[in-house]
Amino acid sequence: MIHFDRALLLSPGFPPATVALARTLLTLPHDKDSTSSRDRAEVLLDSVTKLGGWDSSEAWFWLGEIYERCYMPAKAAECWTYCEELEQRRPIREWQCVKPMWI
Repeated sequence: MIHFDRALLLSPGFPPATVALARTLLTLPHDKDSTSSRDRAEVLLDSVTKLGGWDSSEAWFWLGEIYERCYMPAKAAECWTYCEELEQRRPIREWQCVKPMWI
């Protein structure tokens, strides 16, 4: 977690690091701070899905997991449905790999 926090200090809007930190927070062994970990992960994932990581299927999946843990099945289903749609539309290669260098 320390390394993810450092990565986010260097690049606060980097979706892969944010999603990885949230996933780590959600998969920690349950203890007395599990609610605070879940709340922090929810804030991180909510910001990612509304900003630069709106197309991150992993972010939507974990956000659905949070909603399921909070007993919000309708919101969890929405997240998982959108996650599935993103996965079905995922290209074989990213645009950055195939676009001409002059664009």
